[in-house]
Amino acid sequence: MVCQLFDAFVGSTANYGAEIWGYTKSKDIERLHLKILKRLLRVNQSTRNAFVYGELGRYTLYINRFVRIIKYWLKITVY
Repeated sequence: MVCQLFDAFVGSTANYGAEIWGYTKSKDIERLHLKILKRLLRVNQSTRNAFVYGELGRYTLYINRFVRIIKYWLKITVY
């Protein structure tokens, strides 16, 4: 539930226009994402990031942005 809320409100705003600028890692957005996920799991901030992503079945936001970039470029090159 919290992950869906994050994706709907924060993720959509933070990744707006990612097809154009999404090549950067955006460490600030990733840090916020991890902070929320770690609070959701109630683990220390020093917990490994891979564990947090694996436990919740999520990926970094960079991967989501990269997928959007690929879909966008496929859409404009096919038509």
